[in-house]
Amino acid sequence: MLTWEGVGAMAELSFDLLAASLRQDTHDLEAFHEVLAAKLQEALPTDAVRIRRGGLPFASRRPLAELEVVLGDESFVATHQAGHFSHRVAKVVRGIALKTAEMPFQDWLGQLTQALWSEAQESESTREALERFLN
Repeated sequence: MLTWEGVGAMAELSFDLLAASLRQDTHDLEAFHEVLAAKLQEALPTDAVRIRRGGLPFASRRPLAELEVVLGDESFVATHQAGHFSHRVAKVVRGIALKTAEMPFQDWLGQLTQALWSEAQESESTREALERFLN
């Protein structure tokens, strides 16, 4: 029989697994963002992930210019410009960003992880998507 303590321990373990999965291989930020974008685009609903590519329109390789993940009333944006990534989180109400905060990569990733986890607690489809993401 599963107790509430067991459920809490499983939830904590699942969150830790999600956090570890997102943090692995962050030493190459360009490759990390490409993989993160692909995984999130595959796992989350179409309107939750927006990807903008840079480079020439018909080039064989178009690098990631911007990744935006919208979860609830938060927008997580990673922008790649001139070899540098910037990360910001915005509070969005009715499509308008009311408050935007730029932050270091690890803080952005931590907040994204927490938002994904919170969303998974409220939505069965998001929970299933995150399970696909982790596998």
